Amino acid sequence: MQAGHAVIDHFLGATVALRLRDDALKLYAQEPQAFITGAVGGGSDGEGDRYSHKAVRGDRMAILAVDDERVPLLKHLVSEFDALIGKLASI
Repeated sequence: MQAGHAVIDHFLGATVALRLRDDALKLYAQEPQAFITGAVGGGSDGEGDRYSHKAVRGDRMAILAVDDERVPLLKHLVSEFDALIGKLASI
């Protein structure tokens, strides 16, 4: 934890993780315009210069509401994150 990150094996389980991935890929196939190219930069306040370069960060992303019906397992994922944060906060 010194580096500020952790790896949690089997966090969602393979079945849920693969279904979540499938939902996201389906959304991307149906609504590619909803996705933007990921960027880096912005500085600590988010107001600095931002740039995107496929060699640095080639992902595409969309901002979704937790209860977005197009990705139904997103709510479950956020719930699991919330539970994890609660457990970590009590350490």
